[in-house]
Amino acid sequence: SEIRGDVSAIVRNLWEGEKIQNNYTRVVVVVWLFVVLVLTQSYGASLTSMLTVSRLRPNVEQLKRTNAKVGYYGAAYVSEYMTKVLRFKTENIKVMYDYNYLSAFESGSISAAFLEAPYAKAIVSQYC
Repeated sequence: SEIRGDVSAIVRNLWEGEKIQNNYTRVVVVVWLFVVLVLTQSYGASLTSMLTVSRLRPNVEQLKRTNAKVGYYGAAYVSEYMTKVLRFKTENIKVMYDYNYLSAFESGSISAAFLEAPYAKAIVSQYC
């Protein structure tokens, strides 16, 4: 709002104030106003996308509430952690025996995957 107030004061001065005599000054003012417009619009767009994207990703509570199927690959303690700490129902936990998470997500057999850090890094490096 501070920037918009400054911009509106400048625009008001341009229309109501003294006439600009030099053409180079006109070009600089127009370019400056365009840059300010682009910066304010891109800031608003990035802020909107940050707020929207966080709502698109389900959190653990949403997954439990909707009884979503979740997969994991790794040691048995991952399953224990999911049932005892995160309190997922055992029927909603699917053991993944291969790295074919993409097809599992596409087919809808899982909605989320819980991975140990090395496996997660391998999946991210392969698909992202």
